[in-house]
Amino acid sequence: MSQTTGLHAAANFSRKTIAMSQAPATPPGANASRLPTDDELREVAASLRGMRFGSVTIVVQDGVIIQIDKTEKRRLRNRREASENAQT
Repeated sequence: MSQTTGLHAAANFSRKTIAMSQAPATPPGANASRLPTDDELREVAASLRGMRFGSVTIVVQDGVIIQIDKTEKRRLRNRREASENAQT
């Protein structure tokens, strides 16, 4: 594996997209003020569970969550520096 420098070299990226079940057939805008369902809230919570660094993007159309994108980062540089400092 070649060594590179910069911010991107310090992080390993893993991306997970969760597609929500098909939205109910309702007129456009009818769901604009509705609250998220328990299933939608569970999916968002599951995306956040265990994440240390990263982001969760929630895509909404007509008031309905249709997609959740999870981008998780794992910092590698800090682990290497910590192990080097522990050995000296």
